[in-house]
Amino acid sequence: MILKIFMVLLFSKSLFAFYYGDINKNLYKFDELLIIKNLDIDPNFVYDEKYNELKNKISQPEIHYFVKTIQTSPSIFNTLKDMVQKSDVPDNFLYLAMIESKFLTSAKSNKNAAGLWQLMPKTAKLLKLKRNRYVDERLDPIKSTQAALKYLTYLHNRFKKWYLAALAYNCGETRLAKAIKKSGSDDLFTLLDEKKKYLPKETQDYIRRLLIASLIARSTPVLEEISKHQKDKVRLESIKVKNREKLTNISKKFKIKYKLIKKYNSHIKRAIVPSGSSVYIPKKDIKSPKDLATFTYTVEKETTILSLSKMLNIKVETIKALNENLSIFIKKDEKILLPKSLKTTKEKPLFKQEKDKTMPYIVQDGETLFSISKKFNNKIATIRKLNS
Repeated sequence: MILKIFMVLLFSKSLFAFYYGDINKNLYKFDELLIIKNLDIDPNFVYDEKYNELKNKISQPEIHYFVKTIQTSPSIFNTLKDMVQKSDVPDNFLYLAMIESKFLTSAKSNKNAAGLWQLMPKTAKLLKLKRNRYVDERLDPIKSTQAALKYLTYLHNRFKKWYLAALAYNCGETRLAKAIKKSGSDDLFTLLDEKKKYLPKETQDYIRRLLIASLIARSTPVLEEISKHQKDKVRLESIKVKNREKLTNISKKFKIKYKLIKKYNSHIKRAIVPSGSSVYIPKKDIKSPKDLATFTYTVEKETTILSLSKMLNIKVETIKALNENLSIFIKKDEKILLPKSLKTTKEKPLFKQEKDKTMPYIVQDGETLFSISKKFNNKIATIRKLNS
């Protein structure tokens, strides 16, 4: 028993204390800058003293702990990974759920935050997640993830940079707005100034922890574990309950242990599922982009997955599924897999390299095409054409 307690303390003491030497160096050097770039952070942040302190404390047990966390709930991890990749939110934010809850749907904090994304009651209400005597949708793995991605997109639209969205997610958008106003800048180095204390210490550490978690995810043991579970194709499947139903009956119907049913459905507060609610069961995904016939394509110029997707008229998630460890930014001469149906007989590039100048935008209440055109200094005709 004493040994068991010691091991738990060892692995949980600090998720972000690990030894840099255990990371695949070749992978690390390129990916660190991409991780930082994906969050709109100045590349000079690699010289941040506290960030480097965390990075240099990487240890084998902590990487093992990360792997174990994924092993505990591969269907939840795979489902979240798919949802993040299909969104406009950078892949780094998948590991925000690792920081917040260690991918546990039932996670709760002493500040009344709950679920995979540790949503507060007020935020959950704004995002229209139900909370009553029967369900708490903050603990719903699918709906809470949809809500968190929606919230992060909103924060990005407001503050214009992904690292600011991460900071606001932790300390609140009002607190961040006040910090930016007080400091006179939205520069990360300025906002993290320990002496000026524009932001709480927890928030100052938060962005560094997100970077470190994204870095751990690119260590060889973690990549191998992710790859293994991706091949299993196990995801959560949503089942709508028309009439009140006992969880025990659902367990028997689908021949899944009751303990697992409870694990995947922490949002159900009682043993009976209310009518109209969703329950989740793990199911192997038969259809997969990986089943497509492919060919190897050498990228002509530096590009992004989004640009490539638009040029070739192929879904972003298909490109990502065919190239599991592909970063958002694709290097020149990098070899990637594409569906064979795209292959041409002519010896010329599959697409013209153009800079992607579009961005997603969530229309706010009361906005018109005229007001949006003024806001972004674009012609109404251009906006209509891009959204036809």
